[in-house]
Amino acid sequence: MKPEKQMTKKLEPHHFRMRTYYADTDAAGAIFHTRYLEFCERARWELFVDRGVDLRDFTRQGNHFAITRVAANFHQLGRLGEELQIETDLLSCRRASLTFKQSIYGIRPEEDKRLLCEAEFKIAYLNDKLKPQRMPQAITEVLQTTG
Repeated sequence: MKPEKQMTKKLEPHHFRMRTYYADTDAAGAIFHTRYLEFCERARWELFVDRGVDLRDFTRQGNHFAITRVAANFHQLGRLGEELQIETDLLSCRRASLTFKQSIYGIRPEEDKRLLCEAEFKIAYLNDKLKPQRMPQAITEVLQTTG
């Protein structure tokens, strides 16, 4: 069996900014660890939106993305009201899966950008029977463009 062909062109990292709210934090004002994974999801969604792809179109056709693996390292606590920058970097694009590395930075006016969390996600593209399926060209093409 031939190994899957992997995309070789490097995608420029995508940047997404957001702010944290009460719902994101515990009683001490620290961001819940699970919220970092949700923030990464938002940033991945925005990567596609910024490149003109509406992922809902593929969902309406019965296709879905599903996370098959995640590994996260938490470096520092993020705080209530802190501005975050999520940097999304595509590591690989295979026929039916994507691997992203995402870094979440805390941005405070009085400090340098601080690394809060790094995570790597492997995401499968699935059909309506939840079996891996080759991604449409519309998805893979936007992942090969910069911007």
